[in-house]
Amino acid sequence: MRKKILIFGSVPPPVGGVRIFVEKLAQYFQSLDHYVDLFPSKVKKLKYDVAYINFSSPLKKFSAALIAIFLCKKCYLICHSSKFRVDNPFNFITIFLCTGVITTSNEVKCEIKKKFKRKRVCLQKGLLYREFVDGDLMISRDPEIKGRRKKILFYQNTNDYISGTSVYGADLMRDALKYLKSDISVVWIDLSGELEAAVKNEENVQTYSSVAIDLDLLYREIDLLVRPTAFDGTAFMVVEALSRGIKVLCSDVVRRPEGVTTFSMSNGKDFANMISDVLAKETARKIRYQPDSIKEFLDFTFH
Repeated sequence: MRKKILIFGSVPPPVGGVRIFVEKLAQYFQSLDHYVDLFPSKVKKLKYDVAYINFSSPLKKFSAALIAIFLCKKCYLICHSSKFRVDNPFNFITIFLCTGVITTSNEVKCEIKKKFKRKRVCLQKGLLYREFVDGDLMISRDPEIKGRRKKILFYQNTNDYISGTSVYGADLMRDALKYLKSDISVVWIDLSGELEAAVKNEENVQTYSSVAIDLDLLYREIDLLVRPTAFDGTAFMVVEALSRGIKVLCSDVVRRPEGVTTFSMSNGKDFANMISDVLAKETARKIRYQPDSIKEFLDFTFH
């Protein structure tokens, strides 16, 4: 049966995990011939079957939930971040208003169940589903060339800080630059543009601050994706890199997909050593990470 779906959230540009999820989810539903509107850019119906709330701001979540209870038969909050706090008044009321919650954090699920024992909560390993991934992601990368300098990719969408700590781990990455081996180069993507001037003159660093970055082209050159985030949620770049056979090194602040090497927050020298260790490990590139199917997500929200 054809569904009428309302999705609260924004699509790229700029590129970001939540925005990519919103875009992929809308495209997937449209491929199944469901009717999809995006709020606030496109709302043409007076009644929808299902709504999905993807905002980060507690106030925006709350506002979306108020709109959804009037326009939609069912409304689901998707928690993309491990820093979601149930005790925030806006978050608390949003959960109360929603039909259910989807999260990638077991801690968030437990906190919700403590406050709302009967609230339906679906725990997902990740939100980049198999159905979202293009077939060409599974194609093997070009063979490595002996003597070629290893490339690592660092990405930050914003230069935000929480309690004095860089959300994307930019301070740790900048510190690590001083200790990286000379045969390692860094591709530094900073969509905020705030750190480009500070790092572009560093040796072996290539910087990008444009929203029009061809990530597919970059992925063909990258040997390792680093994600030293202080907080995290749905990390689409992690799954995309794994799907291409690229090694991934991440902080252990949330549960990571199988195949990721994790570390506890450290200093720049230790982090640089970890990068060298991961690059030195032999990895069979023919082994590909296979994302989960969207089936459980659909079963939870459609039935």
